Amino acid sequence: MVKLLSAALLLLCLGHIAYAWCPWAKTRLLTINKNSVKQLKEMGTFPKQCIDANVPQMFSESLYSFSSQAQDEHVIPVIYEALKHVKMISQNATTWSRQHLALFKNFLSQQVEELEKCVEKMTLAGDGGSEETSYPALNAYFQKLSDFLEKKELSGKFCGWEVVRKEVIVNLEFLNKFLDNRKKRR
Repeated sequence: MVKLLSAALLLLCLGHIAYAWCPWAKTRLLTINKNSVKQLKEMGTFPKQCIDANVPQMFSESLYSFSSQAQDEHVIPVIYEALKHVKMISQNATTWSRQHLALFKNFLSQQVEELEKCVEKMTLAGDGGSEETSYPALNAYFQKLSDFLEKKELSGKFCGWEVVRKEVIVNLEFLNKFLDNRKKRR
């Protein structure tokens, strides 16, 4: 819990200036992200028949921590990158409820599109890093999820997607906590 709070506080401090470039993130991102999580949760609890396929949580709070030298403007690009990965991995989620999946994808697309505009503004102004900026821990996490899904395609497609849904919920809920804490401090 202390680790989670420390990571959230660090992100709060680092994100202050970035939100100046992205008022949409300050006003709408939290609400839309909460709606995304709601759609995933409304698909139901983790199925009992998938207990054997369940793995220890792959998500780590350290995915969103920054070094003390990180620039404030790096927070929005990291959130953008994370949501792009979520969008990409959920494109082929054929076992999820179609209705909830459609709404989830709609919310996710809106977030990615709006954050992309923010990142472009920041990049043009010289405050958002370059397009080549990479996030190795974030990329490795989503690669683990993709690899897991690939293995489960043969043995248990449904359960593989349920594990991914559980992971995405944890990931997005952490982002919600970060955004909510940020909103409360303003």
